[in-house]
Formats: sequence, C-alpha cells, structure tokens
Amino acid sequence: MWAEQKRIYRWKGAVEEGKEWGLTIKTTRGLFAELRRELCRMHSYEVPELLALPVVDGNADYLEWMEREVKKPAE
Repeated sequence: MWAEQKRIYRWKGAVEEGKEWGLTIKTTRGLFAELRRELCRMHSYEVPELLALPVVDGNADYLEWMEREVKKPAE
C-alpha cells in the first residue's frame, strides 16, 4: 500500500518539510534482514525510514496464508 504524506522533520540541523510516499510491506521476521539490506541499498535517502512492527494477534487463517506466501520460491 502506497500513501503520500506531508512530512516535517529535522535533518542535519534544519527543519525540513515536504511530501513523501509511505510503503507498507508484509514479510516475516526471518526475511526482514534481507529486506532491510535491499531497501537500504535501493533507497534514494541517506537514512531511509524502515520500521518493523510486531504483529501481536490477528486472523489465524490470514497469518498462516501470509507465512506461506512470503517464503522464497526455493523453499
């Protein structure tokens, strides 16, 4: 899911304002390090915002489906 958002933040001592696009990516904890490496390599920002948020509960059928779907094709 992509979402354009207005951002106000401090960067290198100055207050900056602009628009950014946010992206939500669903993956597993086991694949997060690889995802982080690739996103940081590809991203245009010097310090991209990349957060991992815990899933504390959810629809069991959905969580099982997601676990199956995010595996690498060779798995």
